[in-house]
Amino acid sequence: MLSECACDPKFDEKTVQQPAMRIIFTVSCVGEIATEKIKEDDKLLKTIQKNTASTEISKERVANGIMWNIENERKFMENAIDKQERAKEIRTQLSRPSTPPQLTPPKIMKIGPKTAPIYNYIRGDYQEWEKLCPPSKPEPVPEESKEPEPFDLMISYCHAQRDICHRLYDCLVKDNYSVWIDKENMYGSVLESMAEAIERSNIVLMCISNKYKESNACQLEAKYAWKRKKKTIPVKVEEKYDPMGWLGLLCSDDTYIDFIKLGFDKAYKELLKEIQKIKNSDRK
Repeated sequence: MLSECACDPKFDEKTVQQPAMRIIFTVSCVGEIATEKIKEDDKLLKTIQKNTASTEISKERVANGIMWNIENERKFMENAIDKQERAKEIRTQLSRPSTPPQLTPPKIMKIGPKTAPIYNYIRGDYQEWEKLCPPSKPEPVPEESKEPEPFDLMISYCHAQRDICHRLYDCLVKDNYSVWIDKENMYGSVLESMAEAIERSNIVLMCISNKYKESNACQLEAKYAWKRKKKTIPVKVEEKYDPMGWLGLLCSDDTYIDFIKLGFDKAYKELLKEIQKIKNSDRK
């Protein structure tokens, strides 16, 4: 019934089709059983794929979110792991010492036109020698072995709390941390940009609130960080909020820093301590 409401043109797009598709997006976040059911429905899957190219932002966002849960997250993660392993293998090969050239005893030779450059080299005439044997250039480092510059932190947040989160970003940058944040509320390919930012970040700050918990986009970010076993710091940005459901499970082992209860300045100092604590543990 839900699939029919989302796909059948007899239903109004604004009042029936799009709300049904948003429900399907939420259902797709539940897990593999839900995503398999969606993939089995050819008509629904074709509609979702078509909507990923929609010029209507709300339709495009929902469709790309569903596709991320169905297959794109898995593909991106596999590719990220493969790239890391290949880069590690190339760096290992480059770090191995090269085999020294085999030296052979010098032969006594008659000085003639062909042996003159060698004789000139012995005399100190290096120009003639360099014409014959130009110095070899160092091997270029393969692009695959180069990793992009890492971020110290990524800020995952709901745009309903953008003021306090942007203030937090400004303070961290001022304190010389490299920080990734989505200030434009982008989507679509930004799901991959978000995942790439998580891959490159040492720590993920989760600015949690009820709106964060209700946001499917925030759920995608938080779960990807959890799947990639990233260090996370939950930061409360809503008064008297206690995480429940999927967010409560993800944050169950973490210590919260309450920016509302402590006040911004005091909480920020606690955050810096927690960041340093994680950095120190990584060095061990």
